[in-house]
Amino acid sequence: MAFTIALTGNPNTGKTSLFNALTGSHQHVGNWPGVTVERIEGRFRGPEGDVTVVDLPGISSLGAASLDEQIAANYLLLERPDLAIVVADASNLERSLYLAVQMLETGIPLVLALNMMDTTAEKGIVIDREKLSALLGVPVVPTVARNKEGIDDLKRQVLAELKEKSFPSDTFSLPYGERLRPLLDEMETFLLEKAEIIPGLPVRTAAVKFTEGDPDILAAAGKAGLREGLEKILAVTGKEAEEAIGYDLQTAIIERRWGFVSGVTAEAVQRDLSLKARLSISDRIDRVVTSRSLGLPIFFLLTWGMFRFTYALGDPLVEMLEELFESLGARAGELLAGAGLPDILASFLQDGIIGGVGSVVVFFPHIFLLFTFMAILEDSGYMARGAFVMDRLMHMMGLHGKSFIPMLMGFGCTVPAMMGTRILERPRDRMITLLVL
Repeated sequence: MAFTIALTGNPNTGKTSLFNALTGSHQHVGNWPGVTVERIEGRFRGPEGDVTVVDLPGISSLGAASLDEQIAANYLLLERPDLAIVVADASNLERSLYLAVQMLETGIPLVLALNMMDTTAEKGIVIDREKLSALLGVPVVPTVARNKEGIDDLKRQVLAELKEKSFPSDTFSLPYGERLRPLLDEMETFLLEKAEIIPGLPVRTAAVKFTEGDPDILAAAGKAGLREGLEKILAVTGKEAEEAIGYDLQTAIIERRWGFVSGVTAEAVQRDLSLKARLSISDRIDRVVTSRSLGLPIFFLLTWGMFRFTYALGDPLVEMLEELFESLGARAGELLAGAGLPDILASFLQDGIIGGVGSVVVFFPHIFLLFTFMAILEDSGYMARGAFVMDRLMHMMGLHGKSFIPMLMGFGCTVPAMMGTRILERPRDRMITLLVL
């Protein structure tokens, strides 16, 4: 029997490293239907059959804003995998738990992977995994994906959950408070008398997400003919709830979720107060490379250095390749002339094939070196800092700070630079960047 599980989590929680550790070389890269965002799938074998792992784009919540987030939220809510692994940064657990709580509300079987556990000890953080598991009602597995620690335990837990998923389990219900309860109860009663908005989605969750204005739920409710009835309830009971709370319903729901997350974190996480608060090396570097006075000069200096070294190292290699292909062409011309081949055929082989391939290959050293330097900047974490530093400057052109990344890539090769514009959330930013390239 085949299963499908989703790997989701906040950006920069080590999700991709965990995906690679789970699936190894058994991966397939494609595109989500109708868009250019990559769909990455892998698999591993279990006793009951193959398990397909879908690596979703990093998201902060199911209330999606960017294209990547919309795709991830749409997949989780509408396609509903057999199980989801939420990857959390153990050193910053509270931020990751917001998404985990939203996932619990969807009713999808869940395993929480506490990644980067090696960094918690350095920061004096102690996580009571048993208490955390009891509070959330899901298995909690510690991992260090980059060292492949805890991967076998995670696989075993996933396989156990998939085996037991046929048994009914209690639906997670987050307490939204007395002022929101009448509204959610009325919407839930209304929905219980109708067909499901989304098959498998708990009715309470559908009511909450409709109140939030989730686009997937609004569209599904409209398709099911339930949107008008739900909007009438919002217009009356929802207005009364807003007046009692003093602010809008969406903010109230988000506030209640964060309150629950903060309570869970306070009970399950302890900090060693004997360790003096101190800035990490990364924090100290950030203070310099993102500062108002030094940020831009450092950025331009690094960019200049990257191009300077690219051409300083690449030019000799280009000259060597040019000489190599010139000598190959000349030698081939002599051999072909000696063989008595027609001049047009000899010219085609000498100038067309050998010369043509050579004219393309000579670009390789510069492109290779440029992308190598960019990969080093990316792995060091400077690209994100560079986007932050360039944000104000790029805003003068009506663009996001991240637009500089594909523009920088464009100096090496325009094709990957154009593909790189998909990191930009707004279609307008992507279009302007493409036109600049």
